Amino acid sequence: MPDKIDQAPLTDLEAIKRSLKSPGDYKGRMRSIEALGAHDSKQSRDILWDVMLHDPIHSVQNQAFLKLQAFGESVRLPRKNPKHLKTANDKIKTVQGMVDFLADRPGYLRLFAERYPKEFEVLSYEKKNKLESHIENVIRHLPKR
Repeated sequence: MPDKIDQAPLTDLEAIKRSLKSPGDYKGRMRSIEALGAHDSKQSRDILWDVMLHDPIHSVQNQAFLKLQAFGESVRLPRKNPKHLKTANDKIKTVQGMVDFLADRPGYLRLFAERYPKEFEVLSYEKKNKLESHIENVIRHLPKR
């Protein structure tokens, strides 16, 4: 760790913090990490540590890890947490109780994204272009009522 860290405040720190807290926008969080990475200060280091340890998207954690490493911090990248995907899969079942995915896919996806933005983001990121087929697979394997 360097002896002297610049203590000057970031110009848009509050906007960066808001962006980092916004579920459903991992790309915005990545941009915020880039902004923090351009300014080595105690504030930016503290925020990057928090992101690295708690963000549900592993790529975002990795980006924060790389910025901390570039600042000279002694860091270890956390393992990918399978709990986030399991929680998202549980929400698939919850939303299925409200809207039938097989009957109304757009309505189901809209409701899922509105009600559970963090879990929807995790599924969208992890499953990329296979999101709908993953949801359908989970629903088809639900126990029959």
